[in-house]
Amino acid sequence: MNDKKQIVLNKKMGSLDKLAALYETSTLLRTLIQLIPSIGSSTDFLISKAAQDYVRKRHAAFFLDIHNRLNHLETMPNINNEHLFDLINQAYSDVLKTHSIKKIHRFSKIISDFIVGDILWDEAETLNKLINDLSDTHVEILLFATRTPKSKSFDNLPVFYISKPNEVIESASPPIVSDNFPNLSSEAMRMFCSELISRNLLYNEGNSRPFLGGKNVMRKTELADWFLTKVLDI
Repeated sequence: MNDKKQIVLNKKMGSLDKLAALYETSTLLRTLIQLIPSIGSSTDFLISKAAQDYVRKRHAAFFLDIHNRLNHLETMPNINNEHLFDLINQAYSDVLKTHSIKKIHRFSKIISDFIVGDILWDEAETLNKLINDLSDTHVEILLFATRTPKSKSFDNLPVFYISKPNEVIESASPPIVSDNFPNLSSEAMRMFCSELISRNLLYNEGNSRPFLGGKNVMRKTELADWFLTKVLDI
């Protein structure tokens, strides 16, 4: 087992200690960090004691996940290009603004996939912007939408209700997304769904079928499927 893998698997080391150790041994990780002017020249300072704890944790979570995703590469990828410079700086700026480790890992997945050539520049830039705009709750709603069964009353489309309808249309009625998010009010759920509609990730099926639940009926779009496959390990 090589030294870098031992560092990653060491359960006694915290994420910040792992990053500090990997920074000394990983040329790829060190080069990626140096692409960010605001931290590249002062990483030793950052990972030792200077920055506030929450910034240091987000920094570590981002670069450790990139390292773990790329550690299998046998040769050093070409990372000296302007597109990656722009992409990683854009992502890193947004990483420091979120406390969600899940969101940070969505950013690091895009960076890693771009480095190995799995996604193109335009895709990566668009995905970065979407990741920044969407919370974990938005993503969980989209995942819920992927699991909804087809409904006979809606031409066998996989639809769901935002909240409980005034009347049940069929015995096997579409599921109600609000039931899966008990900490959210129906009004808050409508707001989240509205934001997903505005980004073409959900479609309001009720617009064309006002007699079947009004604007209470949603389904995912093809763009939602594309987004989820790109940002999640599924």
